[in-house]
Amino acid sequence: DAEPHVQIRAAEALKRVDRELFKSSAAIRVPIQILKNPDDQIAYRGADLLQKCTDQPDLAVPALIEALRNTNTLVACEAVHALDKFTNQSAVILTPLREAAQRKDMVAGWARSAVKNLEAIEAKRKL
Repeated sequence: DAEPHVQIRAAEALKRVDRELFKSSAAIRVPIQILKNPDDQIAYRGADLLQKCTDQPDLAVPALIEALRNTNTLVACEAVHALDKFTNQSAVILTPLREAAQRKDMVAGWARSAVKNLEAIEAKRKL
């Protein structure tokens, strides 16, 4: 379907009904495309769904990092929330989150919180 809201609902439903089919299909590409939508009210939904794709970091994390750099605050904030779920990818996501923490909008505060959370997780792993 060409309608982004329909695409996102279909991807959400597939992930809920059959996680394995979702993982083996191109369904994850739907929220990645949604994330690139110029309408922030649509794009942030892509990040919201990608946070549930921690088992597919190779596809989800680069898309979320790109969204983190989005000039739209809503999209970038949702990317921060999503990236915070990828704790096993901290080596890849800490630098972009630190960069986002330097922004001059509310993304900075959320990014600082995510960095703090991920650094604490990393410290526990090293013990």
